[in-house]
Amino acid sequence: LAGCAAEKATAPGIPVTPAGITGRITSISANGAYRGTIRVESDPTTPSGPKALVTVTGETAIYRIIQTPVSTAETDFRGFDVGQWVRVWFDGPVLESYPVQGSAGTVVIDSVGTGLANRIPR
Repeated sequence: LAGCAAEKATAPGIPVTPAGITGRITSISANGAYRGTIRVESDPTTPSGPKALVTVTGETAIYRIIQTPVSTAETDFRGFDVGQWVRVWFDGPVLESYPVQGSAGTVVIDSVGTGLANRIPR
């Protein structure tokens, strides 16, 4: 999943390293208003494609891309919807199960257009 390569900054708050997983949210399980888990699938039409169960905590930075050229706005767990395109950067260890499981340090939601988050230089 995630590699370790330095890159130039993309937008304030968005990490400069490659995301741990990029894909669509296929399920959401809230644990209160600001925490829970999201299931992210790189290609939901492929049963064996990359998938992750991502724990979102009160410490997770969540950004929404709101326009191009890229600008962002902070949001929270309530901003997630099934079908959204997201990029996730994990914070701490990631369990090597299938799907992988880990806590998110940062999540970027693409609210401008499908896959825009994937076109931000990585």
